[in-house]
Amino acid sequence: MHLFSIPFSGALLTGFAVIIISVIAYFSESKWEILKSTLIVIIVKLAVSPHTPATAYLAVFLQGLLGEFLFLSKRFFKISSMMFGIFAMLFTAIQRIIILTIVFGNTLWNSIDIYSSHIINRIYSNPGSEVIHLSYYIIGIYISLHFLLGLIAGYWAGKMPVWIIELNKSGRYSKMELEFDEPSLPDIKKGKKKWWMKKSFQILFLLVLALVIFSYYEPSIGKDVGINLLTMLLRSLIILFIWYSLISPAVTKILNNFLNKRKIVYIDRVDNILNTLPQLKKTAEISWQLSMKEKGAKRLKIFITSCIFFTLFK
Repeated sequence: MHLFSIPFSGALLTGFAVIIISVIAYFSESKWEILKSTLIVIIVKLAVSPHTPATAYLAVFLQGLLGEFLFLSKRFFKISSMMFGIFAMLFTAIQRIIILTIVFGNTLWNSIDIYSSHIINRIYSNPGSEVIHLSYYIIGIYISLHFLLGLIAGYWAGKMPVWIIELNKSGRYSKMELEFDEPSLPDIKKGKKKWWMKKSFQILFLLVLALVIFSYYEPSIGKDVGINLLTMLLRSLIILFIWYSLISPAVTKILNNFLNKRKIVYIDRVDNILNTLPQLKKTAEISWQLSMKEKGAKRLKIFITSCIFFTLFK
């Protein structure tokens, strides 16, 4: 998802993580199994997806840590799943907002307020009206949307073990034989996409450039706003360059050294996962085909349930 810049990849990955971690919590009998599984996921992720940002590894670890804490007791599994979904999604949303603020500063939000206020006041013929803080509404809607997604993910996570058990008892897929290809390691030679080549950055750059030009031709906004935008863009370029050229490689190297030491402890499980990745891919393809008769959320439910079922029982 990071490699192909799929929209809302963070929310989608968080939703899947909530469901998978909840299933691990429900079926596992040993203590600290969630944290162990999280560490193995990070090791595998680093092996097959080296282009993943360093912040993604931190997010995975924090999700596992939060899951381990919330599922210390299974007495209130559904409530814990709901809380886990909400907290994990809110963390994803807040993390994104904090990163945007660090990279672009408050100028980003102030510029949104100034330009949106100008456009709205021009539409309603209210020159000189107070600034409308549209950025607050955008942030509020963004966080609220993630809260709603967290509720849905948490609800599904709480129901998923029951759905899997019912599917197993029904025998619907018990006689189905899955044909897998010969195990082989995934191709990890794909190059990392440069940050300045990403569509999101190019769109933002063009948008800022357009707003700068607009500010010079619109006296009511003022040229100072355009200068602030240029300063913001320069600031973001410097921060991104420092992060991707210096900080991120250093963090990844430290993480690599740490995980290589831990890999010895989980070498059998890691190798098993790497060798079964083609089977997991085939399982996902078959599950997607089985869900084709349904649409929307019901199809997604059948797809996820089937994937986990085949992984556990086939």
